[in-house]
Amino acid sequence: MGCDKLSDQELAARACRGDKVAFRYIYIRYVDLVHRRVRIHIWDSTLVDDVVQEVFLKVYRWIGRYDPGQSMAAWISRIARNTAIDHLRVHRRITDAIVSVDCIESTTTCPNQSPEKRAQVREELAKVLRAIGQLTITRREILLLHVVEGLNHREVAELRGVSLGHALSTTCRARQQLRVLLADELE
Repeated sequence: MGCDKLSDQELAARACRGDKVAFRYIYIRYVDLVHRRVRIHIWDSTLVDDVVQEVFLKVYRWIGRYDPGQSMAAWISRIARNTAIDHLRVHRRITDAIVSVDCIESTTTCPNQSPEKRAQVREELAKVLRAIGQLTITRREILLLHVVEGLNHREVAELRGVSLGHALSTTCRARQQLRVLLADELE
């Protein structure tokens, strides 16, 4: 049986015994998830790949700590979150929400729009990203996991290790704060 058919628990057990092919399959299975989780905190695309690599180095070193009774996606997501936040703290960029030009460009490139419309959309998106950057890390993360990643509140709560009520109230507070920030931005 190929590694691609193995469960997360089986891959972790093999990787723990030094099976590099098994770890490679863990990487393949979760690299997109880790990339998305890191992008929630680090908007500068030049740094994202470095942090993703750091996450997988930690996963490799800590694979023996993985509890097969829990979701590997949740475990790796927590490592990704903590690594991204640690990176921000070390580089003193917690409050510096970088509105990355490539993030805006990739989101607003539409061949059917006039240049004026694209410029307007880019400007509005930049305002939204600046406002999101002003949210606390917790509010920003929970809001983006729900709205951008499409996770339901129960999944967000499980991933973050908080109660469902906390996930719901934090999403609500984040939206309220965004409304205020965006209202100020538009005045």
